Amino acid sequence: MSSYPTKSSKLSFKGEKKKRKKRSSATTGEIVTETTNEIENVDDEETSWIRLTSLEDINGPLFLTFPSSPPIALSCDASGKVFGMPLDTSDNLNTVEPDDVRQVWVATTISDTGKYSFKSSTGKYLSCDKYGFLSAKQDALGYVEQFECYLREDGLAIQSVYEKFLSVRELEEGIEIRGDAETIGFCECFRAKIQGCRKKRKIETKEIVVNKIRSKELESMAGRKLTQEEIAQLKAAFKEGTLNEALLDIRVKHGRDKFAYY
Repeated sequence: MSSYPTKSSKLSFKGEKKKRKKRSSATTGEIVTETTNEIENVDDEETSWIRLTSLEDINGPLFLTFPSSPPIALSCDASGKVFGMPLDTSDNLNTVEPDDVRQVWVATTISDTGKYSFKSSTGKYLSCDKYGFLSAKQDALGYVEQFECYLREDGLAIQSVYEKFLSVRELEEGIEIRGDAETIGFCECFRAKIQGCRKKRKIETKEIVVNKIRSKELESMAGRKLTQEEIAQLKAAFKEGTLNEALLDIRVKHGRDKFAYY
């Protein structure tokens, strides 16, 4: 079975005691204390959890719940066992947030595949075998550690490489979570939440990209090499939304200068 090289790392969680280490600043020699947690220590607004509304946002801490009785969160213990951890029944699933590091998974988009991986708080990958048995014991990303996701109005459905879906079953002896459902129904849709800061940063990044244009692109549009002054003018026009007019002015001016010697 092929595997992808990966770096194993433990996931820490807000409220849990964190190990700290000291390092020296390369520029000032000042001792800086930093945490080793994978979820960043930021303010309350940025650490709030919001509903997943786009598959593009599946890249970072993920909180998966299901409205069983009692409601549960898809969780994993230190031994790699995947189970449904009961949530406080007084909390609404629309507002509930994780209160245990075992309830949080770190989701990552697998390049050029359209698939996703899910890493537990112990740094192990979620896997699903051909019988639908779930576990999180692998350090490396292999075939059975890859999943496809389908976002619907009623939640997030997760499909294994064997084309079966993760499903929650309420049995007499308790909640069972397996990966052997043939179709998507109520029991196959998890309520998915991501950290608010992840969504915010993605939006900010897109805005930065939209407001930038390269000099080579401008020269391609102008059909010739531009001076630094012309590039500065066109970039300013691009930000103001008047690029086409500015390009026309430069072309006209260049035409006049070209024939001024004849």
